[in-house]
Amino acid sequence: MLKILVAEDDVSTNKLLCAILKINGYEAIPAFNGEAALDIIDHQHIDLLLCDVMMPKMDGFALTQAIRDGGSMMPILMLTAKGDEVDRIVGLELGADDYITKPFSVKELAARVKAAL
Repeated sequence: MLKILVAEDDVSTNKLLCAILKINGYEAIPAFNGEAALDIIDHQHIDLLLCDVMMPKMDGFALTQAIRDGGSMMPILMLTAKGDEVDRIVGLELGADDYITKPFSVKELAARVKAAL
């Protein structure tokens, strides 16, 4: 089963994302800040990261940068309320594979995860 790390600080959104992923046949692993997500990535094989931008301790941009600086090419999908063009460009330039803005469509999210994998 493919493992997807969900780095999202809002507990209810994290639970919703994990439930959506489980329904679609993935193992979902929750993390509630960027540092926790990076620690999980350092200790487990993760097939895809679904990450919020605005998180405590380490934001999604810094998390993406750290992952790419470490040489990982794991797919990274940013899912965030920060929908300005500048934010999307920054996320993609740092190495995110896709950038999805909130609110999101459940079906579109599932399709983007599948495409990235």
